[in-house]
Amino acid sequence: MEFAITAPARPGIITPTMPSRGWGVVDTRSPAERHDSAGPFRSGAAMHLLMQIALVVVGAAVGGVTRWGVTVAAARRLGAGFPWGTFFINVSGSLFLGWFTAVGAAGLAGWGGWLQPEDLKLLVATGFTGAYTTFSTFEYESDQMLRRGDGFAGAVYVFGSMAVGLAAARLGAFLAHCP
Repeated sequence: MEFAITAPARPGIITPTMPSRGWGVVDTRSPAERHDSAGPFRSGAAMHLLMQIALVVVGAAVGGVTRWGVTVAAARRLGAGFPWGTFFINVSGSLFLGWFTAVGAAGLAGWGGWLQPEDLKLLVATGFTGAYTTFSTFEYESDQMLRRGDGFAGAVYVFGSMAVGLAAARLGAFLAHCP
């Protein structure tokens, strides 16, 4: 974020400038000097930033709980010998993110009215899909398979996850363009 010092009516105000759009004005006066103001969130920029944080948090909460549910369901149905839950999560997350990015948040933003496309990306792509998919668990499970001497299953898991995940992302993008 760049800060540009402006020449406002009152000295002591700094305006952050962003490439896409301005974020409002940050008041650098002391609390005593601004005791008559509307408080620290009178700037639309601060409220927008808080909304963006909330969107990521809500999306991540839903994505994390969904990941947990899918992992538990996969272990109950398919057993815990192979990390089917993580495999399914990462493949389905790749499919979904491929579809979502191909459709474009701009094409979906109209349903809510109050969400801008970049805010919808934060909610869905960063928050939900970021918490739903799990590269770190994939790496951990791969390492555990190799450590216990199950090199073949580990290799199938690693290469299968990469190949099927990439195919799922491409399939998602393809499905987004189907009538």
